[in-house]
This record gives sequence, structure tokens and C-alpha cells, in this order.
Amino acid sequence: MTQVKKITKSNVADLYHICCPPQKEYARGKRESCTHFILKQRKGWRGVVVEEKGKVVGRAEFHPLEESFTAIACPPTVASPAVVSGSRAKGQAGGRREGKNLYFLPCI
Repeated sequence: MTQVKKITKSNVADLYHICCPPQKEYARGKRESCTHFILKQRKGWRGVVVEEKGKVVGRAEFHPLEESFTAIACPPTVASPAVVSGSRAKGQAGGRREGKNLYFLPCI
């Protein structure tokens, strides 16, 4: 039987079960991921796992939009929209962006 379960503090490890290798050297990363997710639940993060015959076979995380984007600092070699459009924005040496307003959205 297929079952979808909401992630709670008591089953958060299930969220990372299929992502983290079972070897001992990965246990710390799994624990840190679980702790991070629990803390982020206070800011609206949610998750579910899909189980078949008691085994986790799928997962999904849901983050509020303002929590999903993560600012990153990029080296000046990352092309800016000005480079893509063929123009140069003021303050961009060589038409390259200097790490301002760059974000990524984590996906699985």
C-alpha cells in the first residue's frame, strides 16, 4: 500500500533516508540536515515522504518563497543579464556581474 506521510520532528529522518547513504561517515550530515529542517519548520518549511510497503520511495520539501531563495556570491566570471542582452550595465567591469542579487532555488 502506498502512503504519504507529513514530516514531523519524530520522523524527519525519513525525509533524508533516500538522499543520504547509510554508511557511518554520512551519519553526521544526515543528523545536521534533520536538525536544519526542524528549525526551518518554524519558518514554514514542510515535507512529505511516500512509503510503499513500509519503505520510503519518494520525498518532497515545500518552502515559503522567501525561504527558498538562497543568496550566493559569484565570481566576476558569471555572465550578467547585461551580457546576455548585449549591453553593458553601469558599474560592471567587462560586462560581468560581481555577485549582486544572484540566487538559486534548491530543487530535487
